[in-house]
Amino acid sequence: MRSARIAWAGLAAMTVSFGLNFTMGVFFAPTAADYGISAAAMAVAAALGTTVTGLAQYPIGWLLDRIGAKAVLIGGLTLISSSSLVLSVVTRTWEFVAAYMVLGGLGFAASSTLTVTTLIGRVHGDQAGPSLARAALGINLGQLITPWAATALFDPIGVRATYALLGAVGLGVTAYLAARLPASPGVRRPTGGAESLRGRGKLLVALGLHAATLYVVILMLPKHATELGWNITAA
Repeated sequence: MRSARIAWAGLAAMTVSFGLNFTMGVFFAPTAADYGISAAAMAVAAALGTTVTGLAQYPIGWLLDRIGAKAVLIGGLTLISSSSLVLSVVTRTWEFVAAYMVLGGLGFAASSTLTVTTLIGRVHGDQAGPSLARAALGINLGQLITPWAATALFDPIGVRATYALLGAVGLGVTAYLAARLPASPGVRRPTGGAESLRGRGKLLVALGLHAATLYVVILMLPKHATELGWNITAA
């Protein structure tokens, strides 16, 4: 029962994390119009956010071994959900870029695949496959549900209120997970030296190229759709 709860918690966490992160594309055009922010500035925010996420991975791994995956996950979900709340009230371009880059970038780094797989792996060990598969569905659910929810909310409540509502839902899920998740097992202080990354270069390059192409599609899709005469919801 405990292990099943952790798998479902991983699914919920990644639904929130990936949903909020990958919904940025559908916010591009409405946010630029409503906030008066240029598309270039928003692209810079997205690029810097991705950079922060990448640079934060090693420190996140360090924290996972010292304070546990639950604490890291809850902290990350709090940051990425709070980024949406902050984006709902910013009034200057630099504030938008800073909130998206720092809160969004660090929040996604701490609440996405690295943390969830560590959480599940420490419970199931070498039998983690089924639970990891269940949790990974959250990646797809987040990218499917959240952009549609955002585009459906733009007209009735506006862009700022949509940011705020998505952030509030994220914080609600975070509070529930904080109350329901058991303490992380396997927390210990490593006794060995620094971890070697030798032999992982090809994997890191492959993941980097995959992420880059995926982000290009997600971020450019709304503009491409409007150029083709579609609306953003249809895209």
